Amino acid sequence: MSRGAGSERLGPRDDAAKLLRRAAAPRCRSPTSSTASVFSWLRRSLGEVLALAGLIELAQDILYAHGKTFEWWDVRDDAIGILIAFLAVRIIRSRSVRSKTG
Repeated sequence: MSRGAGSERLGPRDDAAKLLRRAAAPRCRSPTSSTASVFSWLRRSLGEVLALAGLIELAQDILYAHGKTFEWWDVRDDAIGILIAFLAVRIIRSRSVRSKTG
């Protein structure tokens, strides 16, 4: 039973990997083009961070607690850690671009 490339269903692991690739990929548009686009970019980024934190906690819940408890406070902690990592990567990239251009 072979499937074509377009007929494959994505599983939860594929969805998480796709989310990670999308979150780590550089954006094509600059988020500073206007105030409305900044807020739009910020809202989308925060949504992606919260989704990633929720997926991490869900995986931990399934693997370690076997579905007994879902720790909402840990979602907050994971989201804070992810935000700090994203900001660090963004700062490092902007500094490396500045050093290459001048």
